[in-house]
Amino acid sequence: MREDLHELVPLVDLPGLLEALSGVGGGRAGLLTADGSTLAGEPGEQRYPVQLDEETVAYLGCDQAEPARGEAMARVIAQQLDAARRVQLVSGLQQQAVEDDYRELQARTSELIASEERYRRLNRDLERRVEEQVQALRDTERRLSEARRLASMGHLAAGIAHEINTPLGFVGANLRTGRQYADHLHAFAAALEEAPDLDAARQAWEQEDLAFAADDLPALLEESAEGIGRIAAIVTALKGLTGASDAEREWTSLETLVSHSIEVARKDNVAVGRIRNTLSENVELKVRAKLLEQALGEVVRNGMQAAGVDGELQVEGQQLDHPEGTVLELRVSDDGPGMDPDTLEHAFDPFFTTRPVGSGVGLGLTVAREIVLAHGGDIRIESEPDAGCRVTIRLPVDLRRCAA
Repeated sequence: MREDLHELVPLVDLPGLLEALSGVGGGRAGLLTADGSTLAGEPGEQRYPVQLDEETVAYLGCDQAEPARGEAMARVIAQQLDAARRVQLVSGLQQQAVEDDYRELQARTSELIASEERYRRLNRDLERRVEEQVQALRDTERRLSEARRLASMGHLAAGIAHEINTPLGFVGANLRTGRQYADHLHAFAAALEEAPDLDAARQAWEQEDLAFAADDLPALLEESAEGIGRIAAIVTALKGLTGASDAEREWTSLETLVSHSIEVARKDNVAVGRIRNTLSENVELKVRAKLLEQALGEVVRNGMQAAGVDGELQVEGQQLDHPEGTVLELRVSDDGPGMDPDTLEHAFDPFFTTRPVGSGVGLGLTVAREIVLAHGGDIRIESEPDAGCRVTIRLPVDLRRCAA
């Protein structure tokens, strides 16, 4: 397996993955071979083994001193390497393992919540114990959030590898066939130079089967172009995930943010009957503006597609008071056909789409969710069949009123 490591590494976005793990671990992160050579990133002081098939193939070097988290980070890298080798099989195993961990954390969270409620009914002498339980609950919720993010990253990475490998496969096959056609053309050219008459030239043409090549080549090129276009669409949709947590925040007006998001959605020539922009007040907020415009644009585009030329889309904004600071709530509603419970359950899944083949890659809401999460916010969808759809985004942000 160690011999295969250098073949697996190019198939994984190690720089992006190590950058994400650096944010989670709070320090440097790099990948080293078993003999200590650096493969990627900037290794920290701690070493955690990266294992595949119960064999240590590399080490994660990071500044995370907590063994449990360091080992978890190393497992993430191992999962990505394994996903590149066995996308479908390992993706299922990885997803199941993370979901089991997620359910376990949910159960623990429920137990802690119940415990917290019991302690609240005790007298003032138990206040110290209540505070301890509250702190434990917060720690568990953070772990639960991290587990959900890891599950999302693993599922997304496996899906991307599968979706890109498919067009790459037939594009590669088409290129090999095209090379064979070129070889036949070279052979025909050589034969043509030596052909004494037109009949000999025709015989050489038929011998190299160039009539079939001439008929097949346009379809071959068209199919290859479609495959490359599919890959390009996936890469474009994923741009919002690159550096989503590191982009610099800047002040931008809410009105500008929403109007630019609508422009982003309209670039795809999506028609909708009416758009109602009913922002309660114009304020400025400090966010990663371009990324948030992309996220909101993906949500608006989905709403416009659902509403159609005879429907209506409504965008609303509201400032909410929250114990931990100001929260901006954005709501995008459409009067389209809505979603049944099964569709709603998978709405954020990577590459899940209800659109016809070729009209989308199914990454819009996935990218929107990751950008919102990178802002420390949350996003949810409410919908029923024949009752439209509402997407609500809540962002903890710094707000100020626009200058007059």
